[in-house]
Amino acid sequence: MKRNYTLYGLRVESEVELPEIAGSEVLVDEEPIVIERGHVPEELRNGRKFGSSMQVADNLCLYEFPGAGRYLVEGGRRIVVAAQRDAAANDVRAFLFGSVMGTLLHQRGLLPMHISAVVSSRGVIAFTGPSGAGKSTTAAIIHQQKGWPILCDDVAVVRMTSGKPVLSAGLVRLKLWKDALNRLDIHEHGLDRDLLRFDKFHVSAPNMFAGDTQVLQSLFELAWGDNETLEPLKGVDAFRTVMAAVYRPYLADLVGDRALMTANCMAVAKKISVARLTRPKDHSHIQRLELESTVDS
Repeated sequence: MKRNYTLYGLRVESEVELPEIAGSEVLVDEEPIVIERGHVPEELRNGRKFGSSMQVADNLCLYEFPGAGRYLVEGGRRIVVAAQRDAAANDVRAFLFGSVMGTLLHQRGLLPMHISAVVSSRGVIAFTGPSGAGKSTTAAIIHQQKGWPILCDDVAVVRMTSGKPVLSAGLVRLKLWKDALNRLDIHEHGLDRDLLRFDKFHVSAPNMFAGDTQVLQSLFELAWGDNETLEPLKGVDAFRTVMAAVYRPYLADLVGDRALMTANCMAVAKKISVARLTRPKDHSHIQRLELESTVDS
């Protein structure tokens, strides 16, 4: 039986139960994502192999993840899941929501962004940076201290709609390191561990999320440093920051459209404020930081 969900502004019809997905506005002009259980071949005819887990042929992409199963991604619209018999459902969904869904979004020509974002009184503020930069932790602490709802964590999709960059939410969960759990007074007991990072946990927190589609106003590139600095970025620097925030951009070369991705990033960079935020690791700056002051700058 297929269940109906909404993810990244798209309708999802899935035979796999997806408890991490929040309800949000559906963009009815785009066809749904269909997720089915079924047979997935071990190899694609004339497929090109990339690494140990990925094959690409025409509009198809095949993944095989030991411990979870095989996934076939077809034409930006359909995913077939062949889970291993002994695979945990959480593990199957973890890969589904990672590389597999990212591949489908790139096939479709959408712009998936690796960000965390909060909704301030003056607009949506997003955070980007490499793994360990503190994107999720920053969003969680801001929610705790300022009461701003979290719009998304980990991955969201940005579309240019009526000349504005519209951000569509993803999963209603946070990915937090163990030290962040301690800071936020969240107990790790009962939480799912991240498959690839043992000290990172998945926190299901729908009450913390806005679960909506809203206009993106600002993007902060996070970096660690001894002192707090906020450096506005313009032109090429702003564009590079937006490009660096794309979720697994190499997928655009393998299964998507690199030129379209670049054009979309240029359009987004022109419409939002972009800045580099350097701060100490104790997060003491957040309570006094006036992030909203950059929204209209």
